[in-house]
Amino acid sequence: MINSTFTFWGKFAGKLLERKYIVYSTPEIQERNRNALLVAGIVFFLVGVTDFFRVEPGFNLYVSLALRSLLLLYAVWIFTAWKKPHKITHVHSHISIYALLFTAFLNLIIYLLNPEKTVEIIDLYTLPITILLFYVFAYLYTLYLVLIGVFLSFFYILILIQFQNISVLEITVISLILLAVNMLGMYISRFLNMVRRNEFLKIIEIEKLNIGLTDEIEERTTIQDKLIYAYSELTDGMRYANHLQIAMLTDSSILEKYFEEYFVLYKPCEIVSGDFYWFSEFEDKVIVVSADCTGHGIRAAFMSIVGITFLEDIVNNKGIIDAHEILNQLKEQIIKNLKQSGAQTTSHDGMDISLCVVDVKKMEMQYAGAYSPLIIIRNGELIEYKADRMPISYFFAAKPSFTNNIIQLEQDDRFYLFTDGYADQFGGPKNKKYTYRHLKRELLTHSQLSMNAQYEFLMNTHMAWKADYAQTDDIVFLGFKI
Repeated sequence: MINSTFTFWGKFAGKLLERKYIVYSTPEIQERNRNALLVAGIVFFLVGVTDFFRVEPGFNLYVSLALRSLLLLYAVWIFTAWKKPHKITHVHSHISIYALLFTAFLNLIIYLLNPEKTVEIIDLYTLPITILLFYVFAYLYTLYLVLIGVFLSFFYILILIQFQNISVLEITVISLILLAVNMLGMYISRFLNMVRRNEFLKIIEIEKLNIGLTDEIEERTTIQDKLIYAYSELTDGMRYANHLQIAMLTDSSILEKYFEEYFVLYKPCEIVSGDFYWFSEFEDKVIVVSADCTGHGIRAAFMSIVGITFLEDIVNNKGIIDAHEILNQLKEQIIKNLKQSGAQTTSHDGMDISLCVVDVKKMEMQYAGAYSPLIIIRNGELIEYKADRMPISYFFAAKPSFTNNIIQLEQDDRFYLFTDGYADQFGGPKNKKYTYRHLKRELLTHSQLSMNAQYEFLMNTHMAWKADYAQTDDIVFLGFKI
């Protein structure tokens, strides 16, 4: 039936698309019509009740009310039975039957309630209006509606011929009105079906897009799963590397033999760190190092392991304990093993470092630095020893040797070695750097606190300054009291 049905909503690309449209529209057809038929049945019955106030009771009146009741019961049955989905052919069959019964009963009722074969002129327009309402509210094939409308119009004209008070002219006028109603109804049905068809085609297009989006989402989900797996593998590897890196950092307990108090603040920016500290004792002297390798993360962490390995060899194996000579040897090893030169294609990775060799018995300290200064606080005064402005790596303007600063120590001296991560941390009210000037002022202000208290102060200050911002760089901060 569907394949042979003539439709007014425009040409589809093929029969398959039309079938899809019909199947898709079934729930809407069913729901729309079950409500429309129930309302029509109730109104049709209530109008019959009002006939008791304008027509004398009799056999014909009761027959007309029975016909209205039958149609109402049919509408109620359809409304109840169609709560569950039905086939489109079943729906259209019952809509067609209901439309025929409604208009046929209406014709019969007009005939029955006017036994004298006279009718009020106002009653003549009841059926045309009813037919037009069916075109508007009944969701049916346009061809079916046209056939029903034409049949009932013809039947209505046959009924009107039986009335004595209707002239040929009036019948002609009513016929023209019915013709106009059917043409207008056909246009309305066609227009509504075209609107529904366009909505359906839009839905089909959206479904195609959804299929494409679904494929893209699945592809992205697959990529995301791979990235999550790769990230998990990388993170697990970095956590394991962090355990190895921490194991390579020198145990700070050796400092207890040489210093009254000390603290070690170590805070990586990521899981692994490019900053490191290193301690060693040799011939009653203790060597303390704070170093910052180029960059941070995995690349810098490898460099930190290289730095620790070379320092172990220079001090503990070769026995070199002059501060500047340790840095000279370290720089030479870095340049040699990383094959650094003046060519732009070679890596110039290295480190900034501050290194002190402390002889507690002689109360003497050697300091050498590459971009990393030394701060001593003595008698409420801050003394800063500047580092050489060249890194532990190839540098085209490098001096022949690092400067070896010989410093005479006094009791209660406090000295600090640190990398640039603390001072360069962004934060505060305006998201700016903490700065060296700010750091030196706070160190001087809180220098009389114990080293443990200074550690807590520095950590709390850093966290408060950083707040919700990300950590800018790795941090190593060492403090010692003679």
